[in-house]
Amino acid sequence: MEPREPVVIEDTAPLHQEIRRQLLRIQELEREVFELQGRSLQKECSFSPELICLMRDGRVRRPAEILRELGLSPGPETLSALSAQLHRLQDLHVVEERQNGWKWL
Repeated sequence: MEPREPVVIEDTAPLHQEIRRQLLRIQELEREVFELQGRSLQKECSFSPELICLMRDGRVRRPAEILRELGLSPGPETLSALSAQLHRLQDLHVVEERQNGWKWL
């Protein structure tokens, strides 16, 4: 058997310190993302109370019917705002879009 070269063990302390530093930075960034998502959700959660009261009866309604029952004109901006609110409510799993309209769950 031939003699082996000695194994050189480098000081790994600086690498461990760098890993700890990077992990702390990741935790800090995750906290920041969580806070920003919370703020974003707070801004997006301003729903029309009238829309929620109307939808909670469980009937399936088309957007035009919803606007009519809310006493709103069916213009493109109004329809777009209604659609945005309905989709946000769908993201929260309280309404669902069906083939024949929207329904409270």
